Amino acid sequence: MRVLVGKYSGKFDGENFDHLKNFYHMVPPLTLNYIQSLLIAKEKLLKKNFKGGYISDDGFILGLAFIIEILGQKDQLRSVYWFSEVQKGLKEEVEEYTKKTQQVKDDSQKVKEEFRDDESIELGLYLRQKKGFLDEFELLDNGYRAAQILFRDTNIKEQNFYLTNEEA
Repeated sequence: MRVLVGKYSGKFDGENFDHLKNFYHMVPPLTLNYIQSLLIAKEKLLKKNFKGGYISDDGFILGLAFIIEILGQKDQLRSVYWFSEVQKGLKEEVEEYTKKTQQVKDDSQKVKEEFRDDESIELGLYLRQKKGFLDEFELLDNGYRAAQILFRDTNIKEQNFYLTNEEA
């Protein structure tokens, strides 16, 4: 795979490709869109007449890693702290909604039964959605790490790609 990267590296350096100099800024919305479409496709698999459902699409991750590598933007993407910060934020949200769900269960005697059930169902659905998004984002992160290994120059020792804000 490194040969493929070597073949395309430098081909996008001219002034005709100035628009690609900030490609790494597109990674956050692209990854969010990828995960949302993947979750929708997985949800379609559970329905009776599923059309357009699929389990995973690793081609996106591999393509993203390849483009970042040939454009030489690993350091710029690393400086955004995208993967670590999203996971941190999602984990905090999951923890928050887990506490709220538990609080609703604990307050069951104080609130009318019908309102408590509606609120706990809503919180449970939102918590399940956030956990699913977090799981898919972690899978995306792991897939991206694996794809980076494919394109790594074996002569150069890689830095830790996944530094967090606190470690930098």
